[in-house]
Amino acid sequence: MFQGKSFAKVDLMTAEAQRTIYAGRSEFLFEVVRPINNRVKHFASNIQVRTHLYKDVDRSLAKKRFDRISLKFPELDWPSLTKEKFIVVTFGSLAMAENMPLNFAQKLIDTFSHSPSKVIWQTNSDPASLLWNRNVTIPKNVVLTRWAPIKEMLAHPNLQYLICHGGINTINELLLFGVPWIGVYLQ
Repeated sequence: MFQGKSFAKVDLMTAEAQRTIYAGRSEFLFEVVRPINNRVKHFASNIQVRTHLYKDVDRSLAKKRFDRISLKFPELDWPSLTKEKFIVVTFGSLAMAENMPLNFAQKLIDTFSHSPSKVIWQTNSDPASLLWNRNVTIPKNVVLTRWAPIKEMLAHPNLQYLICHGGINTINELLLFGVPWIGVYLQ
């Protein structure tokens, strides 16, 4: 294992035996059932008992956060999200929508067009540069944005659910905020 130009021959059993502890950033309860070495310790990422970011917050701090997000992400129309339900779509920081096949993008957009809620899709690409965007009509309820304030959106009381690929960071944040989600396998 690990043999190649940049790795010396590594004996996995020896390397593992030399370690006192392995730290994991995932929540143990949500790990797959498998044998785990007793030196593996799960520190439960950032999960803690916490209220929503919009409850029990000093009004002046909430106003500053609201204004900052509104200025930084004008395409989201943050003020409208205080009045309407919305859905967030993100496939992680590495999955670039610009590499998505046209037929898959079309199916997603068609599905989103039937939603009564606003759909905010974090594409990780400039929406204007998406080649498939030129061939797909974006419905009025769908907003394409290069980046979105995911944690603030997960804490938002009007978020219905999140559609994602199931990356560890997103899953940890979903667990933290108690948001329902739909997983889409991308590989």
